[in-house]
Amino acid sequence: MNKTKRYELVAPDGGYGFVILIAVTINMAILGTHLNSYGIIYNNYFIELGMKSTYITFLCGISAMFAALSGFLTAPLLRVLSMRQTVLLGALFYNCGVFCTIFAEHKIIFLIFQGVFQNIGYGLIFNISNTITTNEYFVKKRILAISVTQTIVAFVAFIEPHIFKLTTEWYGHRGTLIIVCAISVHSFFAGVLMQPVAWHMKIEEIPYETEMKLLLKEHTEMSQKTPADINAGRNLEIKDKESFIHRVRRILDMELIKSYSLSVECVGPGICLIIDLTYMYMIPSAFNSFGWSEGDVAWAFTLVALGDVLTKIFLIVISKWFNKYGSNRVYIFGIILTLAARLGITSFDNMTAALTLFTILGVSRCILFIFFCVGDS
Repeated sequence: MNKTKRYELVAPDGGYGFVILIAVTINMAILGTHLNSYGIIYNNYFIELGMKSTYITFLCGISAMFAALSGFLTAPLLRVLSMRQTVLLGALFYNCGVFCTIFAEHKIIFLIFQGVFQNIGYGLIFNISNTITTNEYFVKKRILAISVTQTIVAFVAFIEPHIFKLTTEWYGHRGTLIIVCAISVHSFFAGVLMQPVAWHMKIEEIPYETEMKLLLKEHTEMSQKTPADINAGRNLEIKDKESFIHRVRRILDMELIKSYSLSVECVGPGICLIIDLTYMYMIPSAFNSFGWSEGDVAWAFTLVALGDVLTKIFLIVISKWFNKYGSNRVYIFGIILTLAARLGITSFDNMTAALTLFTILGVSRCILFIFFCVGDS
């Protein structure tokens, strides 16, 4: 019996996806520059502007709030803008925040550009680069793709604390921020590389067994529809105008927001990321008060990056294992490991033990960031 062949469009899992990985790597390296070396870059700023630990914590809260808000608004923006336009908008906010921070002479100005502008751009770029672009271009090789990208970023993070320590000594903290601003401009180049996945989908033949299952599913769904449902659908197509409230609800995807299970699942990872951000902000000033030098703090950040990169290399090797067994348990293990490392760092007076625990902290941070993006839920 002759069978009519049917085809489907699938994610490229390669091809232009490798160009997307380059763009994502550029963006994440730029964002990681601020995140991993934030304390080294801005510690002298905090001293110059008289920012105490309370104000730094407040700055961290503002930063996390606007990064989360812009990340939440990514989906509505993608309904009116293309992916490329959204990334370029994020790059504009991010670079405006970095550039204007150079001239900040007051805490309020610093808070506006560093906490608000820069983190609006951060949220847009991070969300599209880490969750939308990579997930659309890669399905079967998703963990492998993210691990490769994050490994390259981790290598950059491994060397940058010492580089920024030297630039701070040579050019001062404002000169260092000018260098950071010059690096951040490359996010525009990365944004230009972003293209819709629909332009690069592969055509694959549907196996006969899969085709029969799809036909059976379509037949079942059609048979369950009543004449009222069909007429309602026709009326909806004919209707040209929609109310303003309905349009806003459609753009914000209110049905997804009202989903209780998805809302609960977002709380835990969100809290983990905010706490991690606060902890990384506070490390330099906290450990300087413990008697650590700038070089010791730079080594702490370097060892965090070392643990990060070694874990990402390990994840590349065993990526197929996670595809088979899932990642939720590993994410929980990363949370427990993070808690143990942070408690140990503050408990030990021995610098060698503390630096060892910073390496373990890098391992746990890698687990949290990688599996936050590819979690099964």
